[in-house]
Amino acid sequence: MEYCGEVMSYKDFQEKAEHYDRENRRHYLFMTLRADELIDATYKGNLSQFINRSCDSNRETQNGLSMAC
Repeated sequence: MEYCGEVMSYKDFQEKAEHYDRENRRHYLFMTLRADELIDATYKGNLSQFINRSCDSNRETQNGLSMAC
């Protein structure tokens, strides 16, 4: 299953996280792709954001490009 969301730089992530804090959002979903690139699935995500949110994960991530999201 593909993890969908808005791809952004680390700088944009910091601004977005501050924005969410100002809105008093308690829950938002980010996944790191690389040190300088993240996915924000808070608004544009799909059900994959809820799968296997564990410290002892049994899944792996792979970087790819898809137009499915």
